[in-house]
Amino acid sequence: MIYNRFILFLGGLVILICLFIGFSSKDTIKPDKQIYMPEHAFQVGDWIVREGMGYESFLIKKLSGSEYSHIGVIAAIQPNILVVHATTDDDPSYLNQVIQSDIRDFVDSKRAKKWAVYRESSLEPDKRKDIARAVARQVGEQFILGSRGETHRYCTTIIAEKLPLSLRNKLVWSKVELPGLQGELLFPDALLKLESVELIYKNR
Repeated sequence: MIYNRFILFLGGLVILICLFIGFSSKDTIKPDKQIYMPEHAFQVGDWIVREGMGYESFLIKKLSGSEYSHIGVIAAIQPNILVVHATTDDDPSYLNQVIQSDIRDFVDSKRAKKWAVYRESSLEPDKRKDIARAVARQVGEQFILGSRGETHRYCTTIIAEKLPLSLRNKLVWSKVELPGLQGELLFPDALLKLESVELIYKNR
């Protein structure tokens, strides 16, 4: 049921995007020769966002007015930086679920045009770590695209629902009317617009 709804939603996205831009070819991005990674600047609990490559990413940006379409949380920095996020197809072995990815896979040029790292500075480091651990406990759970008030588990909500109530109450949901999905969605930009969020790094 959820899978069929998601397929219907994606089909609707393709139709709407074709209306927006016509049947244009997919953007081509030259692979990065070397990804600069200021690893010393990142902390567990930081949020990492990217501008995706697919048609659905285009529509998310269009609907939200943001330059980014996907978000995850940094769950570990040693020995490697690991990102927990809810995705449909980042890893062919783990489709439609919450997964843990190496940061270099998350920002690989096959998936990201650009990316950035942000921090909710109103929270103490230990609290940010607690939130990251809570998000990480959802690894393996099913991706669910649902509107506000329905069951949902997608990239923004797996983070938002672990925030303190004082921050959750400040998040602005966006009303959407799309084939297969009507209601309010929480786009990544809603987290970045919290007044105490600060930019840590932006690659371009």
